[in-house]
Amino acid sequence: IIYRADQTTDTVPELFDVTSGTKLNPALALGKAVQAFAITPDKTAVVYIADQTTAGVFELYRVNLSNPGFSTKLNGALTPGGDVLDFKLIPDGSGVIYLADQDTDGVNELYRVLFSNPTSSAKLNGPLVANGNVIDFDVTANSTRVVYRADQAIDTVNELFQNNLTSIGTPTKLHSDYVAGRSVTAFKLLPNSAGVLYLANQTTSTVVELYETLFSG
Repeated sequence: IIYRADQTTDTVPELFDVTSGTKLNPALALGKAVQAFAITPDKTAVVYIADQTTAGVFELYRVNLSNPGFSTKLNGALTPGGDVLDFKLIPDGSGVIYLADQDTDGVNELYRVLFSNPTSSAKLNGPLVANGNVIDFDVTANSTRVVYRADQAIDTVNELFQNNLTSIGTPTKLHSDYVAGRSVTAFKLLPNSAGVLYLANQTTSTVVELYETLFSG
């Protein structure tokens, strides 16, 4: 069991291993914090978000359970004011997909970084319209695709896109083009990695319905 607690310093949440009682992250100063974490699929390491290097600047790190106290930064260089906001591990254990305003402060975009090449990240979303952002994302169980929801083409019109993780290229939209007033409100990946279920007012602006789309079509 790995847990987060202000065990060493009051109001400073850090990561600990129940089995050994060891602190996993390098010691954080007062005012810093570990925000979120996940154990890698092979159970040998933990990936976490913390303002470990600079107070108030949240970045992505990886620490091996066999080498506590020594972590590796994963994300690419952040623009001033930028932060890592969320992440998901790629199921095959090769790396991480993360959401960050890495290139432009206040513009949330999607990136992949491999454990074998930390700080060298690849952007997964397409160019965003003014005021556009990636909203949320998920990775298929077979580790081949990332699906994300974003107002990429029209501001405030959230649509679904996918990109291929085996050969990152231009992302493709998973449904017909939407106009103002239409949006995908939620989505779930199919467990067999074949496609996506999503909720949207796609047909009628005032009626939210359930749709399925397959990556093959």
